[in-house]
Amino acid sequence: MAARAGPFALHPLPVVMRWVVMVSVLLAAMLPAAVAVAAPIDRQQLDQAVNRFQTGRVEEAAALFEKLLKRPLPKDAAERAELEAIFREARPTYAACLVGTGRAEEADAVILRHLRDDPFYELTPGKYPAEVADRFDSVRNQHADELERAKQKILDGRQQALRDRLERKRLAEARLKRIERMAAQLQVVHTRSRLIAAIPFGVGQFQNDDVGLGVFFVSSEVAALTVNIVTGAIGGELRRVRCSIDDLDCDEVRSQYSMLQTTSWISLGAAVSLIAAGIIEAEVSFKGTVTEYQQRPIPAPIKVEPDVGTTDTGGLYIGVRGTF
Repeated sequence: MAARAGPFALHPLPVVMRWVVMVSVLLAAMLPAAVAVAAPIDRQQLDQAVNRFQTGRVEEAAALFEKLLKRPLPKDAAERAELEAIFREARPTYAACLVGTGRAEEADAVILRHLRDDPFYELTPGKYPAEVADRFDSVRNQHADELERAKQKILDGRQQALRDRLERKRLAEARLKRIERMAAQLQVVHTRSRLIAAIPFGVGQFQNDDVGLGVFFVSSEVAALTVNIVTGAIGGELRRVRCSIDDLDCDEVRSQYSMLQTTSWISLGAAVSLIAAGIIEAEVSFKGTVTEYQQRPIPAPIKVEPDVGTTDTGGLYIGVRGTF
């Protein structure tokens, strides 16, 4: 075909591009059919087989069941679980078909496969002929020990799953309580000063929250300084006494003055020692920061509710209302 001239002329496509277009069109046409084929038809096959069985076409039903149960299990977990459920639903009726056609051994194999898959399975009374119920009882009796072990394994698994679920619930509740306890605690960090720790009279001990040592140092230092001041004042008075004029025993006055002076020096030394010991102890026990935890109420959770109403002008509004 000749190409049309002009600015919008149709140029012939290369051979490769024409093949690509043809293949794309062909795939697009085949896609719905492929999807239809790939669509799940297992439930339809099951319904067809059950319908054949109920209408007395047992041979056809058996063939449909056999074809259905030979389908491979898919890799997808959800699809696999769905197909396995269909298999469990199909096996009892398939076994009934086999019993009805005289294929007892094949029926026993299907029944055993079904009981291994569900050892707790019981036939619905009146759903199948008595011969089918007898085959189920026979297979169950022949493999009683195996089926009991399977039941026990399932029960143990259920109990373990229940214990695991309760343990997860307990851990979740414990974690929630721990979070609530942490949320109810306000962390306060206090910063302390070394200059304050160097102040005598137990100030450093009180800053370090050591009340006992603080009381000891403040009382002992005050007592030592008080003794020093009192003995010093009395000794000063004795120094101004004139024995000859005041008609006093000079030896006794000198003895008292000497004792007061000694007591004054001893109390002064004790006071200085106590002050130095208090400062050293406060500096050694000093902590720059101290963390304190205070209790605080946990705020109530925010409640969000839909809000629908009418306006003053007759309109309608829709919103969200939150309370906390």
